[in-house]
Amino acid sequence: MALTVDELLDAARWRGDEPADRLMESLARDVDPEHLLDYLQNTARLCSYMHLENEPGHPGDPMHSRRAPPEFEAFLATSFQAPAWLDPQRVARGAELFRLHVAAASLALGAASLPTCYCWTREAQVLILTQRLARDVPRRILETAQFVLDVMSRDGLRLGLPYARGVRAVQKVRLLHAVVRYILRHREAMYAVALRQHGAASPAELMRAGHANPWLGLLMPGSPDETQAAPTQALVPINQEELAGTLLTFSTVILQSFARLGIQTTEQERQDYLHAWTLVGHLLGIDAQLLEHTGDRERSEQLRLALMRRQRRQTENARVLTSALSDYLGQDIGAIFGLDRWLPVQRIPKLCMRLLLESETLEADGVRLDLIDRLLYGPFYLVMLALGHLHNKRWFGGLSRFLFAYLSRQVWGWRNVPFASEHAEHGEPALPSAVIEGQAARLENWSGTVQTSPARVVHPSSAAAIAQILTDAQQYPSPVRVMGSWHSTTPCSSADGGTIIRVDRLARVLEIGPDFVETEAGAQYIDVAHELDRRGLEFFINLQIGNITMGAAACSTTKDGAFPGEFAQASSYCTAITMVLPDGKVLTITDAE
Repeated sequence: MALTVDELLDAARWRGDEPADRLMESLARDVDPEHLLDYLQNTARLCSYMHLENEPGHPGDPMHSRRAPPEFEAFLATSFQAPAWLDPQRVARGAELFRLHVAAASLALGAASLPTCYCWTREAQVLILTQRLARDVPRRILETAQFVLDVMSRDGLRLGLPYARGVRAVQKVRLLHAVVRYILRHREAMYAVALRQHGAASPAELMRAGHANPWLGLLMPGSPDETQAAPTQALVPINQEELAGTLLTFSTVILQSFARLGIQTTEQERQDYLHAWTLVGHLLGIDAQLLEHTGDRERSEQLRLALMRRQRRQTENARVLTSALSDYLGQDIGAIFGLDRWLPVQRIPKLCMRLLLESETLEADGVRLDLIDRLLYGPFYLVMLALGHLHNKRWFGGLSRFLFAYLSRQVWGWRNVPFASEHAEHGEPALPSAVIEGQAARLENWSGTVQTSPARVVHPSSAAAIAQILTDAQQYPSPVRVMGSWHSTTPCSSADGGTIIRVDRLARVLEIGPDFVETEAGAQYIDVAHELDRRGLEFFINLQIGNITMGAAACSTTKDGAFPGEFAQASSYCTAITMVLPDGKVLTITDAE
């Protein structure tokens, strides 16, 4: 006998993600409790290491050792497996629908998908506990936007493609969910450790002492389980019911937003779009029984209505989160289009929510339109409807593809992801080779006072490629010198007859945390500073010469701080360096060693 939707969801709220949760327990078992919180934060970053090293056998584990734990590699291997029901062509067509209507989809993401999540009591509570939205709006919004753009990119969900960025993004989110569940399950013990580490005697003192670390919010006394179904048990945080609900906000809710904007889609296009997001759900570890509902339009809507009935509540958390989102979107619209002097741009997010959301969701999120909002809504509705109908024009498809690539660069452009394949209609995406050869020529510094004539100029894209260069003296003769942005007057990069390694293809920012930034050696200091600024962060020392590479800044002893109380050099703030040794081995040194 088939279960009703409510019976299915009743069971789902008591289950997490067993494979990922088992992995977290295994990884954390032998970790010193004093370092456990840092260890868990780093665990969620392992997928990035896997991608950037371009060799699955050498990802680097959370504690910066040579290899990831075997159980982690086994988990990733199983998470790549394709389900029996998968149709890759339907997935590709579903993602293409998003890219063809990316402007409307972006609007739906900010004004419909996220506010829908915020009115769910437990999900809003977890977000408030981590402080990641109320206090860090730009980063949270950009992370969510990048997740969707990665998943919907060309071949982003192609399981047979090494390091497909959509698959990698889903894996990272799955690990992040498992980390949060682990912390909430072991909150009391970890809270006691955090009090001792920070010399705090109360939750308020702990938050003041560790205000830069949003993960400490998860350790605070109190429970996110405000709606327990049984008085003697606590619901599993980020459980299967919540995972399925969040998935629907990116699938069904965006399709509904298309319809409200007047965008015409066929039944087959809608089903293909849901099929693509059902694959995302499979990679996220959502149960097969729930996925049977998410891939069909009528059943997914039935599931969404049941979730809204069960989860939607009017709370202070929902109001705070939605207000923070609305304020940020209004500021962003004003900054991007420069309209804040002429139009009431701060009202636009609320008007968009009024257009795309159900009245019950608006009330739960505390979105209320005043008299001016109501007067503006009529003209605004007509304008948005006209813009929506533009998506029905055939010529608009090419513009949308261009806009998709532009948004991908703008949202997360510092990752230096190759976007050339976004415009390809056929064939494989152009994956970068490990080493690109440059023309051997006389090079000189900016003033012309230093020249060098290397035999080879190479542009590696990974540590593995650098190791290849260093261990092949016949192809890459000595001396081997590394060249960053080449702004200095010193002759340190002279390599007559030898090999110069340019780090311009190693310019990605790998991770930005609340109190750290991790980059590749070729990222320029000024570019990283701009990305920090977009998230309300900054370096301790901002250098006069901004185009110095991060690798040079980490090794230099001449870039001084200018303010009392700071360390003398920018390099003093470096907490870890990964080096490729002459024998090709990769060594990571941290401030703990």
